[in-house]
Amino acid sequence: MDLYLGIDAGGTSTRALLTTSTGERVGYGLAGGGNPVAHGVDAALAQITAAVKQALGEIDPGRVANGVIGLAGLGALQDSAVHAAFTRAWAGCGLRFPVRGLEDPLLAFVAGTPQPSGHVLLSGTGAVALRVEDRRVTHVADGHGWLLGDEGSGFWLGRAAARHTIRHLTATPAVRPEPGISGGSSTHPPTTGTAGEQRTETGRSPASAAADPTGEHTVDGRSRGSAAGNATGERTVNGRSDRPADAGHAGELVRLVAEAVAGPGAEPTARIADLLIIRAQAAPVATLAPLAPLVGKAAQAGDPAAVAIVESAAERLLATLAQVRAPGETSPIVLAGGVLTAEGPVREHVRRLCEKRWTTPVTIAGDTAAAAAWLAAGAQGPHAAWLRATP
Repeated sequence: MDLYLGIDAGGTSTRALLTTSTGERVGYGLAGGGNPVAHGVDAALAQITAAVKQALGEIDPGRVANGVIGLAGLGALQDSAVHAAFTRAWAGCGLRFPVRGLEDPLLAFVAGTPQPSGHVLLSGTGAVALRVEDRRVTHVADGHGWLLGDEGSGFWLGRAAARHTIRHLTATPAVRPEPGISGGSSTHPPTTGTAGEQRTETGRSPASAAADPTGEHTVDGRSRGSAAGNATGERTVNGRSDRPADAGHAGELVRLVAEAVAGPGAEPTARIADLLIIRAQAAPVATLAPLAPLVGKAAQAGDPAAVAIVESAAERLLATLAQVRAPGETSPIVLAGGVLTAEGPVREHVRRLCEKRWTTPVTIAGDTAAAAAWLAAGAQGPHAAWLRATP
């Protein structure tokens, strides 16, 4: 009986699934990140071959008739040296078919629908939307990376959470306008209200400005400077006490981020903001992307800042999808990536927006390794049966 191999080699993990011609699971392998761009060709191939050999177990590799690998960093295969390295790795595993790579967003589309054409909206660490025609990508929107795009992605959500937290923890007390200067001092916008309820010239409080997911509002244009002690011996930052922020004003998102940065039970203080800033500057993706799930958790708890971030992320993702999908189209939409495959307010908001704009089914991508195996077998047999082959 012929067997088929599906591989999903992502940036953080590699999964290999071996199935029969009807989608029945025969073997499964799991290893580390297999993205040759992120990890280098040799390191990526070591993880990919480890997953393949684990899936094969004691099975004769000669029984594997075909295979497909979904690869983050697929463009690397266009390099002749990289392709040759993959070919050698295939031979080292005993596989006799040629390397057939597929970009991972396209594989995610296949994991959500058996239809050959439609659209996939992916939000994981990054974010991208693709138009798919006959299982070929014809148009792409965003996917520009965390520095230049990826709006509504896990990184974007985490950065918005960090911005809100930092601005809340470093907000200055209300400043009385200087005499003779209409509208406020030379360094601050006019404010009214208490320290916990300041309002700026935009009409929003610093807390709501901090929640602005675009990050384009500033609350305090001054450098935070160094910490110093005050007359009472209490540590301050820019003249502000480093006592815990008032829980009633901090909100659930600030509390969750503080604990993520400094450990369970950590009090949200200016020191937490300092630590978050330092870590984010040193390792932006590794520091900020893991904060994304906290936004959904805080939104479910009713935190207004988190709700605003969720809504903005969903609207940005929909705008990205609209760049490759015309009004009135009825082809399927597949939601993919960790942000949109996980249950939570971001996925539900995106789904509602999609269904409101397009009268078409919105599906969630299933296991991409199973989708790769289905393609390896010629996309034959019931799609759902193959997707049920997941571990």
